[in-house]
Amino acid sequence: MEQNNSEISLRTAVLVLVGVIVIVSAVGIFLGNAIFWKPVDSRSFAEVRFNDIEKAYRANPKSRNAAIAYALSLAEKGDKKSPEKIYQDLVKQYPKDNAVLFNYASYKEQVGDIESAKEMYAKVLKTSPYFIQANVHYGILLRNDKQYEEAVQKFNNALLISPGAADILVERAKTYIAMKNNEKASEDLNRALSFVPNYEEAKTLLEGLKSK
Repeated sequence: MEQNNSEISLRTAVLVLVGVIVIVSAVGIFLGNAIFWKPVDSRSFAEVRFNDIEKAYRANPKSRNAAIAYALSLAEKGDKKSPEKIYQDLVKQYPKDNAVLFNYASYKEQVGDIESAKEMYAKVLKTSPYFIQANVHYGILLRNDKQYEEAVQKFNNALLISPGAADILVERAKTYIAMKNNEKASEDLNRALSFVPNYEEAKTLLEGLKSK
């Protein structure tokens, strides 16, 4: 059966359209790969971050900030030996630097060397008595040693700088609970909840006090 001209023209138009679509798609994929789309890095974010920090440290090992960041990253990965060496070298270079001493103290606390941690927190607070995190960490260690009055003072120092810090209020409340001063503990817990209404630990502690 003969095909008329309109049928031939329609088929030709369809073939041309398909060809154009294929060409445009191919060009789009090529340009996307070449310009816009980058290969997906199969490494996790943590791995990429660690490698970047390590590169920065290797490139500038004398940088205090690079060394601290590398020591922190190594500790996060569970390395308990390498950070010690880095911190020892940092303390030799910067014996009075509070950033070095605080991070070294935190590391000592993390690995269970509590006495060394306390000594270094004390050094930091001797020159910077209102260093918030040093006060909080040291306060918790003092509370664990049942040195409650000293612990409260450290939390007080931190709260002078950050009076709305709900987590510090809860830590001080825990100390008051250990001292059996439930009234002050309740005040701190209620205050913490006024800042963070869904603070579950504060709620639990407050409910425990109410049940007594």
